[in-house]
Amino acid sequence: MNEEKKQGRPTKYSKKLSPKIEKLCKAGLTDKDIAFLIDVNEDTFHEWKKKHPEFSEFLKEAKNITDKDMESSLRKRATGCTTRETKVVRRISKETGTMEDYEEVTIIKEHPPETKAIEKWLDNRNPDRWKNKVEVDNKHSGEIGVKIIDDIK
Repeated sequence: MNEEKKQGRPTKYSKKLSPKIEKLCKAGLTDKDIAFLIDVNEDTFHEWKKKHPEFSEFLKEAKNITDKDMESSLRKRATGCTTRETKVVRRISKETGTMEDYEEVTIIKEHPPETKAIEKWLDNRNPDRWKNKVEVDNKHSGEIGVKIIDDIK
């Protein structure tokens, strides 16, 4: 029997990489960055996605979690939100000048709506109505004219 031998290096693909790759996805890294950090060529990384559908699905799910978190954060910044923060407050003795006691205090902070977050949301959700457009007009004797159109309705 004449069996064909596989040529080339053995693959680095392994499900053991999943926890590391999941952390990198949640940190918002691109496929290119992830490939670099797990020491594989970007093309190889894309091949893994083609050859291993479960790997491709795993990447989509891991990235989707981060995308949803970002969308939620952007929405909160655009509409305004309230956050709670716990701080440790020290009490210093007036007589001795040394720390006498401490307590945890919860501080409630109000964050007003943020204009940039609102603009970003509107630009991406309804670009036909909100995105600032740049129109280039180069029909006149070799000169280039730029006209900014702000068509907010």
